[in-house]
Amino acid sequence: MEFLGDAVVQIVVTSRLYTEFPDEQEGRLTKLRSTLTRGETLADFARTIGLGQFIQMGKGEVQSNGQDRDSNLCDAFEALVGAIYMDEDMQLTHSAILLNMLIDSSEIEIEDRLDMENPKGTLQELVQQKYQTKPEYEIIDTDGPDHEKVFTVAVIVNEEILGKGSAGRLRTAEEEAAKEALKGFNPEYLADE
Repeated sequence: MEFLGDAVVQIVVTSRLYTEFPDEQEGRLTKLRSTLTRGETLADFARTIGLGQFIQMGKGEVQSNGQDRDSNLCDAFEALVGAIYMDEDMQLTHSAILLNMLIDSSEIEIEDRLDMENPKGTLQELVQQKYQTKPEYEIIDTDGPDHEKVFTVAVIVNEEILGKGSAGRLRTAEEEAAKEALKGFNPEYLADE
């Protein structure tokens, strides 16, 4: 069911994007589709409908909170979509209704999801367009013991700090700084809270 559901998710999302963005470049549509069909997104959809509570698991998985693990939720969501598709004699109607409802209720515009997916790449494109240079990331602080370090990073363009971010991983701190900087470029940009 999971295999079938994966294909159904792909075709429903592809159809939606093709209809909603008829003049968009193929590469951008492919990135949008990838963002909407990736494991973390499907796991969020599963959480929205409370799917985790219905997954039967062994004792060890239950004790390790397996009902809320992204990979398990994603697999279960794809299996559910596949089962819906099979139950309606291989028609996409109800699968499409479910997926489109979840996409619409996610509070984040489809195009904003792509920016959140790759905030550093999005920021680099905007900075190159506006300033003909690349953003630089600089560690401005580290805190905590070696096994629990928290990095604070600033993203700098033309010697001006555009944003700061903190996290336990350097890459995540850079992404948080980029998200903060993106708010200055696009007031509609929504950080992933």
